Amino acid sequence: MLAVDRVGVVMVSYNTIAVTGQAIYGLLRNIRTPPIRLVVVDNASTDGSAELLTELARAGLCEVIVNGEQRYHGPALTQAMDHLAATQTAERRVGPVCVLDSDCIVLRSDTLSAGIELMASTGAGMVGQWSVDRWHRPGDLLGLHCLLLDPAQVWREPVVPFEEDGSPSRRLQESARQLGVTVAELPFTRDGYVVHLGRTTLRGVLRHDARANRYFDWARTHAEPHFMDEPAAPGRYAAFLREFTDTVGQPTAEHLIAACRRR
Repeated sequence: MLAVDRVGVVMVSYNTIAVTGQAIYGLLRNIRTPPIRLVVVDNASTDGSAELLTELARAGLCEVIVNGEQRYHGPALTQAMDHLAATQTAERRVGPVCVLDSDCIVLRSDTLSAGIELMASTGAGMVGQWSVDRWHRPGDLLGLHCLLLDPAQVWREPVVPFEEDGSPSRRLQESARQLGVTVAELPFTRDGYVVHLGRTTLRGVLRHDARANRYFDWARTHAEPHFMDEPAAPGRYAAFLREFTDTVGQPTAEHLIAACRRR
């Protein structure tokens, strides 16, 4: 039986303050059921992201882990997953966990419930959209931008945790499937559940001239948003931005907290 008292959502932030605020607003504004526990790990941002997230945590909108150094995406996701596992109580217990990129905007209220229903009906331990690009073929790897996991099946030995090798969930997904964990596809991006801008962190690396970042050279040629090559995504994001501007106004912590509480 899949426990759905509460859904965990884990996110990593690094110098993406504007879109991280939008992602949190989209998530908290649209998802009303099931209740969620949002954990955001900040990887030593210098753009005010950690301060914003700390204010949101004080307001009870999320839980934040602030790293004093850049630990990169995979290890930070592992931090968040371990944090959820270590802080389970009757009131804070979570079932499925959704991995969400900091530039992935939730648009539909059924984003999590649809994934949970598919997970329950198929027994899948992982639900997401197949990543199709020059590195991946359909059926190879689920996209990490919006990925629903059943920790009972996936977050256990000998499944490999998230790593940092350019594809943080590859070994996790491969090792889980080798153990017989079922995978189910839900086209989160294609069907408009979410909009994924893409490469926002790389743009932050360039903007802050973070030459010590291991992806600085890659960012020089891969910093433009890709929207997952979904033709409708830019229009969906533009509509979201209009709503965000009308509802939040100035994207300060105070305004963002007030807008999220009015959901």
